[in-house]
Amino acid sequence: MTTRTIIATFLLICFINCNRNDKTKKQEKASLKIAIEVVPENDSSYSISWKDTIGQSKGYNILNRPFEVWCVLKDTKNIVGYYKGLSTPSNFTYFTTKDSLIKVTFMIGPNFFSDIISEEERKKIYERKVNVMEFNPINLNIKNDLRKTLKFIIMEK
Repeated sequence: MTTRTIIATFLLICFINCNRNDKTKKQEKASLKIAIEVVPENDSSYSISWKDTIGQSKGYNILNRPFEVWCVLKDTKNIVGYYKGLSTPSNFTYFTTKDSLIKVTFMIGPNFFSDIISEEERKKIYERKVNVMEFNPINLNIKNDLRKTLKFIIMEK
């Protein structure tokens, strides 16, 4: 009887530990707090700008942080604009569309020109062997949302 009790206890402990490990392996998805504004430029041309707080707690600003926010804009058919780094870090881009609805996808990628990034990391970026964090897209009605500061908290995809 004691052998059965010991084996049952051992199996129960193993089951509880395995179950606990599965729960800890589930990673929480990251979120991005962002404020955006769409401004008309010409007939069917627009600019979009964004403000984020990434790295501010560590004293970074948009020019010196090791990562930056990228943006891809799509209308119902095509990509109509984007900002994907590998230039001086920016927080705006231009796009052209005749649609009134666009889908905006933000990503966090490396800042190639940051002084904080090592030469090895810079080489990985150049060879496109880096991880990029993509967030769920935001749907915007550019006819109704022009010149308004829209604030979002978006979750990692």
